[in-house]
Amino acid sequence: MSTPTPEQKIASEISSLQSRLGRLQDGARLSRTRDALEDTQTKINGLPMRIKKLREAGYAFERELESQAEEFARQWASMNPSLVAATNQQAASLQAGLRPLETQMTQLATLKSNPAAARPVLDTLSAGMKTLEDKVSAAERQISGMYNALNSQVSALIFQLGKIEWMLNQIGRASCRERV
Repeated sequence: MSTPTPEQKIASEISSLQSRLGRLQDGARLSRTRDALEDTQTKINGLPMRIKKLREAGYAFERELESQAEEFARQWASMNPSLVAATNQQAASLQAGLRPLETQMTQLATLKSNPAAARPVLDTLSAGMKTLEDKVSAAERQISGMYNALNSQVSALIFQLGKIEWMLNQIGRASCRERV
């Protein structure tokens, strides 16, 4: 097994940074945050139908389920615009931070046959990426924190509904067996 040449080593590091930059471009758009917001919206929108199906299946207890779902929808409707605005603002700032890194990546690609000249650019680019990755994580945490309490309450209700659905299913199975 031969030792890679300096050019091969730099080329490998550049390739790794290109992949990392691709992931960072996605991160700077706050795609995971946008997906999480959409998931929360979908969960909240689905609550009334799930509760309606439980009622149709004969579940007459916990009358507060409907009011909980309505309250979650009200809370979401009031906070969602600020969440979207914060996401858009943070994403714009993060994407602006990407531009210098993309320029450095282009510069680095032209230097891959000259390891001595490429090394300082590579190190600067790597440090810049780390800084921006940290900013992406901080933005994701900040936005998540703005609706985390509501999301936790919604998840708890969904879990509760799942248990009720399971129980009704078990009761249905047991009554089918008794008829046989």
